[in-house]
Amino acid sequence: MSKQFASTQSSNTLCIEDISEMSNILVNLLFLGSQSSTRSDLIAKCNIQTIISIGCNPIDKAVKNYKYDVEDNYDVNNLYNFFNNIMPIAHDIINQCLNKKKAVLVHCQ
Repeated sequence: MSKQFASTQSSNTLCIEDISEMSNILVNLLFLGSQSSTRSDLIAKCNIQTIISIGCNPIDKAVKNYKYDVEDNYDVNNLYNFFNNIMPIAHDIINQCLNKKKAVLVHCQ
């Protein structure tokens, strides 16, 4: 990721230092986690404005949400569809959010 994406908070304090449900990939802007990371309290604490859900629904549906269904198997056609059709769309959504300095969470089950 480029250094152009600055923190959404004035300090370098991580919003989730004490939270095990998600990982802060790009300081206070890009998060990865499981379905439990979509709880309202975590979304609010980290000021997440967009959620990308892979294969399941988020718990909190109050923010903008994109859901992509993916089967959890090693079928070549399923993997082909994921990497060639879903990933480019998700990548574009993430870039749009980061360019606007809006926090985004990508999660699965």
